[in-house]
Amino acid sequence: MTVITELEFKQNLSKYLDMAQNEKIIITRGKKKLELGAKKPLISEEDIKNAMTGEEFLKAIEPEIRAMFRKNK
Repeated sequence: MTVITELEFKQNLSKYLDMAQNEKIIITRGKKKLELGAKKPLISEEDIKNAMTGEEFLKAIEPEIRAMFRKNK
């Protein structure tokens, strides 16, 4: 865990954002404290690998959408 001032954070933004991927960074501003730190990613590399492109998604749902419109005529 690293504790820094707001000014130090502003002056070395990239450095501390990179560090926050692996450890907690505490930024102090007066008496207030803000914690930066990497959380578990919401999307894993496996999710990305298995993801559809927008074009693939549209191709997959198009028949169902067309069927709904035909049904509602």
